[in-house]
Amino acid sequence: MFTHLGKTHTDTRKTIMKYYTIPSLALVLILGASGCSKLNKVLPEKEDSAAPAVSDQDMSVMGHYAEGFNTIIGKPHECLTEYMSKIPEEGPEAGKKYTLFPRQNFASTALDAAKKQFAEAKKGASSKLTHLGPLADAAVADLEQIVATFAEAHKYYDAENFKDDGGAKGKELHEKMVKLAGSYQANMEKLENALSEVERQQTLAELKKYEADKGYSYWFRAFNFEANQLLKGVDKARFEKSFAKLNEIYSSLKGFADGKGDQLNATFKAYMTQVERFHSIATKASRTFAETPDNAEAIAKHHDDLINAYNTMINVSNSMQELEANNLLK
Repeated sequence: MFTHLGKTHTDTRKTIMKYYTIPSLALVLILGASGCSKLNKVLPEKEDSAAPAVSDQDMSVMGHYAEGFNTIIGKPHECLTEYMSKIPEEGPEAGKKYTLFPRQNFASTALDAAKKQFAEAKKGASSKLTHLGPLADAAVADLEQIVATFAEAHKYYDAENFKDDGGAKGKELHEKMVKLAGSYQANMEKLENALSEVERQQTLAELKKYEADKGYSYWFRAFNFEANQLLKGVDKARFEKSFAKLNEIYSSLKGFADGKGDQLNATFKAYMTQVERFHSIATKASRTFAETPDNAEAIAKHHDDLINAYNTMINVSNSMQELEANNLLK
């Protein structure tokens, strides 16, 4: 799943800080064999229609996209969050020195790695996935300029050049950074939305494949899917609807696991521990939505906790996929 919400151009700094500061690199997702991602987006709700079969090649392509996405919202993105946290929203104060950590070198290396992942993805993309390439390119292009602008700002304040020009270049760099931040945010949302929808379709296709026997492979995918959907429920109505579905799957999953008794697969047992944790946090969040729906701070805290719990749960799921690939998930 790829992350989200409403924003306006004038609120770019607050939005960037709130929605693209990685909690645990939360923006989550279940993509291909790589499993965990860090994205999560509020998408228009769609009915879960029958999903077409997904080829191994498309799964591999989406794995590259997930790796690339997660890379750019790591070190490269930190340049933007650092800048926005240090420089006032209205612009730098004349004559003041701002201390920026030199993140540009780490960011450039990570950007190169992300571009390689996206290049691999585009190279193997089927006609169903070719629309993702231009979206990834646009986000990377913005981020490259952000890293370059950050490098300029770092040198400008480190060398104290603001003492020579009265802060003129600092203001110029700030205007450029704010404009780039807005463009980057918009392009990241487009990419994240597109990746999330493909991921949703792929997950539904995988569920269909394991639906007949409803064994280990089916149940961890079914719960992960509903957990993923719950993370997108940032308003009361949608959260409650998603939580009702999650509860239903939770009850069935718990019944399946309990029915195995001492024969329950050890890795699946570890997975169930994370399921219980996720479900407990979701239950608390549901109560908060019901009793104090306007408590934005508490709801945001629940959401961060859910994302962290989800990522841990997906890490265990990755281990089960490895067992599954070797016919050991029994």
